Amino acid sequence: MTDGTKKCGPCNLCCKVMEIPELAKPPGALCQHVRTGEGCGIYGSRPSSCRVFVCQWLLNPDLSHKYRPDQTKVILTVDGDPQRQRLVANCDPANPLAWKREPIYGLLKRRAELKWSAGATVVAKAGTRLWLITPGEDIDLGDVHPRAQFTIQQATAGGKVTVTVLPPSDADQLA
Repeated sequence: MTDGTKKCGPCNLCCKVMEIPELAKPPGALCQHVRTGEGCGIYGSRPSSCRVFVCQWLLNPDLSHKYRPDQTKVILTVDGDPQRQRLVANCDPANPLAWKREPIYGLLKRRAELKWSAGATVVAKAGTRLWLITPGEDIDLGDVHPRAQFTIQQATAGGKVTVTVLPPSDADQLA
């Protein structure tokens, strides 16, 4: 949870959108332990992937109620090292293009504009579908393995961005 300034309230979108490997719950399926209006039925003994999950709406006091995941159908998370963190807009698979709607889209574009030169990226994800959001364009990367890496090359003339998706290593695929 957070320092107590924000609460999930009626939102339980993370219990649908995020994968919970320990429960064999795939992304996009509602967790069997969700209790409508009550939250998690196994909160005290929830799996480690749930314990380490951090919803950026809960964490960031600057994100108003209009950004709450059940309002936008997008859960904002971050991954990567602190210097080059990637902001991830995890979309409800029932609303795969929710990231393109306001107010989320404006937030994602502003973040891309602010952090791009520092090497931080912004992506939107719905199931295995992935989009890279750059200051100048949004690039549909198609279906991407969750453990795949990608390289980004920016041409100096015109700022065109080229992305190469690299398949995960054999060890990554087995993990």
